[in-house]
Amino acid sequence: SYGQTHILKFLLYEVGLDVNQTCQGQQLLRPAIDFKQWHRYSLSVDPEANTVSSLSLEEGFTAPALAVHEMTNDRLLSYMEFEILEGGHPCNITLGQGVDNGRYDYMPGSFPETVGLSGVDGCCLTGAQSTISQYGPKFGKGDTIGIIYNPAFATISYTRNGHHLGTAARNVQPGKQVTMIGFGAPGVKVEVNLKDDGKPFEC
Repeated sequence: SYGQTHILKFLLYEVGLDVNQTCQGQQLLRPAIDFKQWHRYSLSVDPEANTVSSLSLEEGFTAPALAVHEMTNDRLLSYMEFEILEGGHPCNITLGQGVDNGRYDYMPGSFPETVGLSGVDGCCLTGAQSTISQYGPKFGKGDTIGIIYNPAFATISYTRNGHHLGTAARNVQPGKQVTMIGFGAPGVKVEVNLKDDGKPFEC
């Protein structure tokens, strides 16, 4: 996990708190994931291993395929991590969040009221294909991507392997946000660390 001192300091800084306060053993817990919905013909969810995987072509994978996790929307800050265990580099996966519209056949960021960061090119989309912009480096197998959601400032930002990449989206609609993982290729596996159980980071 990259949920350590430098990430916590950034979160504190964003809300105007003391970034030098001491934390010990900064390690995110990994509660069992509980996805609200996912593209069940193309994806597999393992709550015990905290992983989400796209099936092989032989098993019936069809792109794109989306998995959705309902967030705790009353938190001041949310930080989630996704470690890519299997897949290429760069990897055809998009990580983000938005408003659940009941569809699970699109990539985050390509639909209104969603935001997504693509591993293929490091581009960020904020609600439509026309909003695409270069944001960060490509990512894939072996990388850990973090999402920071700040409801107070209505912003979403990302980290890659512990390095903050800056603000990716502004004016994010408050409330009813869900975490989104979009798969664009077969054979991709992601370990999910949501730490979204209503409790603060373990410090």
